[in-house]
Amino acid sequence: MLERWFTPSFRASEPDAVERIRADLLATPVEGYVSCCAALRDLDERRSLAHISSPTQVIGGTWDPAPRPEAARELASLIPNARFAELPAAHLTNLGAEQAFNECVLGFLRHGDGG
Repeated sequence: MLERWFTPSFRASEPDAVERIRADLLATPVEGYVSCCAALRDLDERRSLAHISSPTQVIGGTWDPAPRPEAARELASLIPNARFAELPAAHLTNLGAEQAFNECVLGFLRHGDGG
């Protein structure tokens, strides 16, 4: 999972951060993790996205294998007035591209209009 969640360069440059996530993952009950993965696999709420009326920020990672950036961009396109940002990270963009993630989220929260 760590190879999916972090780029090789992040794993090499931030071993302590990766180790913290690894420890959390190992502490997670297997049944709970597998059930969560199955729920995400089976979830398809694309038809409901058009009903979202709140400002929405969708963030995708350039090297995220699931969802790939194009899939995250598609989800954003289904939400009225949603903003999409692609960050240079894998799945855990808040760690892999921490500064860009924080700027994106804080900018979205400051403007609060989804535009």
